[in-house]
Amino acid sequence: MAGKNMSSQRSVWWILPAGLAAVVLLAAAAYAAYVFLSYSRIEDNVELEVTGDARSPVQTGREYTAVSYNIDCTYVQNIDTGYQYTDHNPVVLKFILKDH
Repeated sequence: MAGKNMSSQRSVWWILPAGLAAVVLLAAAAYAAYVFLSYSRIEDNVELEVTGDARSPVQTGREYTAVSYNIDCTYVQNIDTGYQYTDHNPVVLKFILKDH
């Protein structure tokens, strides 16, 4: 009898790894479905209204974000000051604004 129990234990060793793999695969599939079903983007060529005064000068000490398809970065250089003046090293950025 002991021999029969040993052979049945050997034949079911794969159940735990297979179950774990199935759970991981199911979770990955559920996440992929969530990402694809909840994805949305702004339509192309939508006319947007600019708010604020675009003619005001840029102020020092203020953080700005520029995201555009018509900005061509021509030069970037990190200036290594060893963090002497601030918590980050200065960066020189040169860019060109392209026509539409």
